[in-house]
Amino acid sequence: MTYKVKVKPTYGRGCFAVRPLKQGSIILECEIIEMSAKETLIIRNTKLNFYDFKVSRNRTCVVIGDGSCMNHRDPPNTSYKLVKRGSRFIMRYRALVDIEIGEQLFINYKHDCTKKDWAEIFNL
Repeated sequence: MTYKVKVKPTYGRGCFAVRPLKQGSIILECEIIEMSAKETLIIRNTKLNFYDFKVSRNRTCVVIGDGSCMNHRDPPNTSYKLVKRGSRFIMRYRALVDIEIGEQLFINYKHDCTKKDWAEIFNL
């Protein structure tokens, strides 16, 4: 295990390193569920809206796992990317820098996946 989810007053839920993480190391991989435009509209009116990843103006995907608990910071110390695994895609999180024990893991919500990546994966 490379991290632990904790609740802190400043950011709410977040992921924290439980051991030193070297730059480039994989922190975790999570399954994703692609949402249709109709499903995205439903999600926008629920608490899930705070945990989905915007694919386009009217489409999202939901990360199944602790990756959805990572908070935003610019600059981040963690990256995320959709990676093909067989016939499906997963979200892979990597350390952008060396991360110390106890340090919170942050991603940039403006995301690391390019519009081309999303378009190719979700047939946009």
